[in-house]
Amino acid sequence: MKFNDGFWHLMEGVKANYAVAVQRTATASDELKLQSSTMPIRHRGDTLKGPVLNITVHSPADNIIGVKIDHFVHRPNVADYSLFPDGAPPKPSVQAAKTDSGSSLVSGKLVAEVTNNPYTLSFSAANKKLTFAGEKYQGLFDVPYKWTTQRASVTSCVATDFSSVPNPPSPPDKIRFINSELNISPGELFYGLGEQFGSFTKNGQRVSIWNADGGTSSEQAYKCVPFYVSNRGYGVFVNHPGEVEFDVGATKVSRLGIAVAGESLEYFIIYGDTPIEILERYTLLTGRPALPPTWTFGLWLSTSFLTSYSSETVFKLLEDYHGKDEAVVFARSGAAGGQRFPVHWGGDCESTFEAMAEATRGLLSLSISGYGYGAHDIGGFEGLPPAELYMRWVAFGMFSSHTRLHGSSSYRVPWLYGEQAAVAMSNLLEVKHRLMPYLYYYAIQAHQLGHPMHRTMFVEFPGDRTTHSLDRQYFLGRSLLVAPVFVPQGEDTEYYLPAGRWTEFKTGRTLDGPRWVKEAVALEDIPLWVRPGSVICLGPAKTGRPDYELARGLEVRVYELAEGETAEVGVPTGHGAALAGSVKATRKGGELIVETSGRGVELGAVGVFIAGVRVEGGGQSVGGDSRVVQVAGSGGKVVLKLVRV
Repeated sequence: MKFNDGFWHLMEGVKANYAVAVQRTATASDELKLQSSTMPIRHRGDTLKGPVLNITVHSPADNIIGVKIDHFVHRPNVADYSLFPDGAPPKPSVQAAKTDSGSSLVSGKLVAEVTNNPYTLSFSAANKKLTFAGEKYQGLFDVPYKWTTQRASVTSCVATDFSSVPNPPSPPDKIRFINSELNISPGELFYGLGEQFGSFTKNGQRVSIWNADGGTSSEQAYKCVPFYVSNRGYGVFVNHPGEVEFDVGATKVSRLGIAVAGESLEYFIIYGDTPIEILERYTLLTGRPALPPTWTFGLWLSTSFLTSYSSETVFKLLEDYHGKDEAVVFARSGAAGGQRFPVHWGGDCESTFEAMAEATRGLLSLSISGYGYGAHDIGGFEGLPPAELYMRWVAFGMFSSHTRLHGSSSYRVPWLYGEQAAVAMSNLLEVKHRLMPYLYYYAIQAHQLGHPMHRTMFVEFPGDRTTHSLDRQYFLGRSLLVAPVFVPQGEDTEYYLPAGRWTEFKTGRTLDGPRWVKEAVALEDIPLWVRPGSVICLGPAKTGRPDYELARGLEVRVYELAEGETAEVGVPTGHGAALAGSVKATRKGGELIVETSGRGVELGAVGVFIAGVRVEGGGQSVGGDSRVVQVAGSGGKVVLKLVRV
């Protein structure tokens, strides 16, 4: 919501009552209760002038601090979000303190500090101020109705459709809002707010949290979430189920404004040492993703033009076929907490490279908003994609958690695009099937910890400033860097590799980062690079499906493990969240030691992808690749001698 005309002046007719001075503070074991006047109190008569804001600073869990601003406390007319739906966390370690000039609340590493006069509220952690609400950053605003007519909730079909509202009430003279601003530091960037298709970093944008069916090419979105992440090490979740309006430095360029219509606003500051920790704590607050069964990670085909059945009918059909707790249907809309009910796809997109990029931004924006999995309409929903676009999008889709061929008025089957497209899809699907032990382990991580399968480059490399604005590449799990291609055949694509020695998954070639890579990529390929220090478990070849015994006949690949390093990864059974055990690789004294834990893990081969060394002796090579040797029947431990070349 826009309250200001420039920085100093309010819009015509807008009346502001800012929280200016704390008049009373009460402390409890886990909260501060503040009463702030909206004008200076110089004498007793001033207490009768202007509204009073009640501000509660509290901590529901370690490293999470909530701020609730109330004018009139009343029962809301809409349901609140259900916080901690998976169960209440342990009681946080909280310390509240009060002095003559202010008060503070400490939760884990996160500290909230209040000054009384003028009233300010700041948040810090790890010897760094994260953000703050300064003097006159929070307040109550009465806004003439004419300035509110373009709000998303006012212009939606629910509000304007005659059949829905045949007798609309007369508009009020004014609408009341609570607005709270937080400081934007130099170089600070913001991500999230649900599945947003515009610029990946949200700086300079006004974003309304209000779902709408506007396609992927507009400011509207299907899955709006009032949660964002800052590259300064914190996230903010607004606990409000109605329209929330974010002004991310658009009106006041060094402030982020959060506005809701009504008398109450609550938000939570969530601290994490890393972006993945922030997401872990946010999904603790709003719920962890359910775990889709393994069969859902295969190839889906659906249409819009033949749909004449309900989601409930499909769900029941799948449940009858696969068994109880094994059914999944796709959803297009979502909200905060919607990650608990996967799987979601990205909505209606055009058949263009631009729309493919929109789908990518939407997927990454959604993933940093707490959603563990995602999909999109391969080839685009509207129109008929040309073959080269279709093949580029197929490659992108195969390295998304869920892969769906879907069109508005035509099938997206590969044979409509020629033999090359069909063969390319078959080959890429084979790679995805073999990657299922890796992929499903990270699906379990999403379910248990809230770590998304699709991870923005910033999430995995927050210390590399180059990654902070990258929106055309991502990690699938922790170890695979995916760089979809958004250009026609023959034109160079460009992507970024952070520091370290990276290995191309398909060819085994290595490149040292940090560097930008500019190259032409064949239509049947996609840049797929393995992070140094990784262990990746592959299933057997030619299974023809994603749902098999994921711990049997594993090919364990070890990538650029440095001398003295150890890397370990869990191995799923493929049945729910159960792990069969783990695989650990250690490079020490010229040897590579690969060990399994758990009786259910069965090794078939070990691949050594370390530049400058080869395996001496060992078993027979697999598929003519000397880097991969057979170790079947070796038990739970394999020792390979490494020789420099």
